[in-house]
Parts: sequence; C-alpha cells; structure tokens
Amino acid sequence: PANPTVALSDTNTSSISDTNLSTVTLAVTSDTDAVAWCSIEQADATAAPAAPTYNSCSTTWLGTRPTTQALGATGLRKIYVYTRDVAGNVSAAAAAATINYSTSAPADPTLALSDATTSSATYVRQVATAVLIANDAAATKWCVSETQTTKPANGTAACNGGAWVGTRPTTFNVSSGDGLKTVYVWVADAANNVNANAVTDTITFDTALPANPTV
Repeated sequence: PANPTVALSDTNTSSISDTNLSTVTLAVTSDTDAVAWCSIEQADATAAPAAPTYNSCSTTWLGTRPTTQALGATGLRKIYVYTRDVAGNVSAAAAAATINYSTSAPADPTLALSDATTSSATYVRQVATAVLIANDAAATKWCVSETQTTKPANGTAACNGGAWVGTRPTTFNVSSGDGLKTVYVWVADAANNVNANAVTDTITFDTALPANPTV
C-alpha cells in the first residue's frame, strides 16, 4: 500500500507542536488501501523502530484506523505509523510525526499596576490601568482579571472576568466604582500549563474630585 501520512495534535487546542495531554489526536491519511494499522510511539531521541512484518507489530496491528495516541512520557515524542493491505503487504516506509508533551507549570509571573498618566502605583484616576507583567518568559498567553481568583485548569479553560490573550497585556480596565481594586494575572505556556500560584496587585480607583478650597 502507499505510505500513509500522519499528524499528532492537542485534542483541546489543535496545536501540532505542544500538548499537556497524555493522549492526543492522531490523524492518519493517504491510507485508502489499508485494512490494518501499526502505530509505534517513543521518545524522539530513540532510534527508529524496526519495520513491522505482515503478522507482527511491536505494539499490535489494529483493524480500525486509530484516531488517538497515548504518549509514554513527557518530552519530545514521536509516532511511526505503518499500514497493511488485504494481501498482507506492509507500507514501505513509516509515516512519522512528533509533539512535545509537557506538564511542567511555567513560573509565577510578577504584576505591577499603576496610573498610566501619573505613574502612581497607589491610585488610578481612570478605568484603563497600566499593567506591567514580568518573569513570564515561558508564557504564550495571559489572563488578567479581577475575578479569576483561582488557577484555571489549563490555558483553554475560562478566564473569568477577562480573556486569554496571546500578547502580553499592558493595560487592564478595572471595574467601575471607586475603591480598592485587586487584579490577578495567570500565564499559560505553549502546552497550556498554567502557573501554580495566584499573582496579584492592588490599586485604588479614585475619581472623586477634592473639595473646592477657600482662599
């Protein structure tokens, strides 16, 4: 049969490069003559496995095209897929694909709020508040919110009171009403792992004018 093609992807995000899932989506195509499939998963650094024979696969010959693939360990993983036709012929070469499997949370970032016009870190006079986020080298998305007080399950879970954004934010609109505002920031890496601990900063929103003086 013709050599198949194969792709691995994160089931939640469709990313073909990174995942934090132990089982990912497997797409096998160009296999119209196939009646059996042999998929072999291992570390990318491991030497390529021996090709299967018509009656022996180091895992098992499957009679249905596989659509998922379990990953054996964290790190860069590689899958090889062979096909077999009705006559027992095995594809001449494997289709191969890789994906990076990581469950390590990125470091907690830092957060500093300030008034964009006065640079005050204590008071802000307008809703749009300057945001300075640092220590986020591994981040690929950010969640800034007043209400996301607990860690999101992953980088695709809801960011309550805000939204995950793919560019480090530099401003955040605090809620209306004068008073002390607490803002939270969470970061997610390419595999959608989220930092472990809530990172916050506070600032007082104050739009009340001082009393007119007498002179």
